[in-house]
Amino acid sequence: MAVITINDLSLDKRLKSIHLDLQEGEVLGLIGPNGAGKTSLLHCLAGIESFQGEILLKQQPLNTFSDTARARRLGLLPQGSQSAWSLRVRDVISLGRLPWQDEDPAKIIAAAELTGVDQWMNHLVDQLSGGEQLRVWLARVFAGEPEILLADEPLASLDLYYQCRVLSLLRDYVKARPEGKASRSVMVSLHDLSMAARYCDRLCLLHQGRVWSLGRPDEVLTQQNLLDVYQVNCQIDLNAVPPVVSVLG
Repeated sequence: MAVITINDLSLDKRLKSIHLDLQEGEVLGLIGPNGAGKTSLLHCLAGIESFQGEILLKQQPLNTFSDTARARRLGLLPQGSQSAWSLRVRDVISLGRLPWQDEDPAKIIAAAELTGVDQWMNHLVDQLSGGEQLRVWLARVFAGEPEILLADEPLASLDLYYQCRVLSLLRDYVKARPEGKASRSVMVSLHDLSMAARYCDRLCLLHQGRVWSLGRPDEVLTQQNLLDVYQVNCQIDLNAVPPVVSVLG
């Protein structure tokens, strides 16, 4: 079942007639070169950008939801998350409860434990490493328990360990459906194609604001698609553990 359906979505020159869906219980990876439209697409879903076309949330137009109702269902982890103030980790995570107008301690602690930042609850977030801070901001999104989590380049500036850790957390979030709650889905923009093949159920390859290819990793990550979009020849072995996508020459 599609939880998000996008029909003929356009945004000035950045997005051009996008047709796309996000299925219940899946991790969908947005890939493509810089400027392909990945961030713009996520911003349209999150309500940051106005657009032409249609976005449906479980068959209901997204623009008919109030800001609060949208925020309860969709959570955004923006690119380069940081705080303008030196906040405690606990305070950052509690921001995820704003759409619910509470600071439910059980949900805040659960989000901290899921991301492994519970030992730093009283630390100042700007005193943590980049990878640690990213997990704190991810915990903020988790605390709101959105049905759909949008993550914009969460692997930027992270070492290999934290890259794997963050994508594993996103997959775990989808699987850990609370009893009585709606199923969860994730849409994440990524530059690392090997990581995308390893952790995503489907991929959407964007090019110059359009959907170039959509499907399983083996359907999207072909030599011809990558040559057409990235202008490079690649070695692709999706049967390797982990999958390998590397530039030749």
